[in-house]
Amino acid sequence: MNYVYKRTAGGSGFASTWVSTSEAINFVFVIQVWPYDGDGLSIINSSSQLTRNMKLDGKDYPNVGPNAAVVAVSSVHRLNEHTLELTDKGSNGKVSDTQQIKLSSDVKTLTMTRHTVGRSDPNIFVFERQ
Repeated sequence: MNYVYKRTAGGSGFASTWVSTSEAINFVFVIQVWPYDGDGLSIINSSSQLTRNMKLDGKDYPNVGPNAAVVAVSSVHRLNEHTLELTDKGSNGKVSDTQQIKLSSDVKTLTMTRHTVGRSDPNIFVFERQ
């Protein structure tokens, strides 16, 4: 793996606050998105082994898979024609993260920007349609 960090706070030499700006992962991360129950989506994430079956109504729907105990429910609603906002909650009912899922205008690229509670910087994932 290759990691690149940038200095985000003062200091001299090695002493500072360093934040990762990029990292290469050495596994395949696949997201599958399928129609669900007429007007919803099924989002299957290979890395978290989690399946989210949701309608686009902003209501909580239970997740399935080995990690459903950690990410118990999810909801999704449309922000615009090409952007969805997904919210995950733990078994305690508290929001664990929100994700903006944006489809490019040529529908070939999907960008997920994940904001995890307690972290200041998001994780950004870019997927190309296969």
